[in-house]
Amino acid sequence: LHSMNAIVTGASRGIGRGIALELFHTHRVIATYLANRDQAESLRSETGCEIFRCDISKPDDRAELIRFGREIFPDGLDLLVNNAGMAPRERRSHTLNRHRAPIPDVNPKP
Repeated sequence: LHSMNAIVTGASRGIGRGIALELFHTHRVIATYLANRDQAESLRSETGCEIFRCDISKPDDRAELIRFGREIFPDGLDLLVNNAGMAPRERRSHTLNRHRAPIPDVNPKP
């Protein structure tokens, strides 16, 4: 049995999934997801981790995650990986252009 406990938010896919896949070798893991239940179930099948649906933007969901974590990990939490993110719902190209900083011209001139 693993003696360390971890929660990984946004763990159903991408970087969060990769982190959960690595941590399950050394930790008991709760993996949170929001919309990708099938991928979260796949992670649970692969690792034996607990999964928990959580919208981190909602205080009630965060409170439920804390309650669930205390239930699953009565001896405490050792690691929290805050991977879940909230991106604006506007077009990506518009977002990139609006937030893009100019690249300084640092190349030497002949």
